[in-house]
Amino acid sequence: MRKTDTLLLGSITETYVFGLTALFSPPQNNTVLRTDTPCKIIKMEIDDAAAIIAQKGLWYQVSEILSFHIRYMVHRDAMLVNKRTREVVMSYVDEIARMPDDVRKQIKMLSYIQDRSGISRSSILNIIAEMRNDNVIQTRRGGILLATLGPDDKPAPETSNRSGVLFT
Repeated sequence: MRKTDTLLLGSITETYVFGLTALFSPPQNNTVLRTDTPCKIIKMEIDDAAAIIAQKGLWYQVSEILSFHIRYMVHRDAMLVNKRTREVVMSYVDEIARMPDDVRKQIKMLSYIQDRSGISRSSILNIIAEMRNDNVIQTRRGGILLATLGPDDKPAPETSNRSGVLFT
């Protein structure tokens, strides 16, 4: 989460290593980790992490993680930068719709979009109402049951980590 405006920059649901950029440049300390469920966080000094990475030959895995992070940020920017509010909301609806059913059913669409975009509650609700009226989405209790993309709607680019290599 960005400190200046509490914008949620991304979500992680599995084991992940944060702070790898500090191996290459001084930390900026402009983000905050927020946990929505209990989790285990282990802090390690940068010099210690660099020594372990070098000793175990893990630089390729470090580059994979940083590459994933860059792809995710590019994807996020493509959804937000120079876009109209409706396009941003539709991008997040598409993102939610592509999630596995069990994950999607747990998401409250309004909070998900607002936390990640900074768009006002009323604007999001108005656009969702328009999308329902246009039969683009079906919702129940704030969640998406069904989303149908129109011919002009473009699918979101893939942001998955191809190898799934993460530190544990």
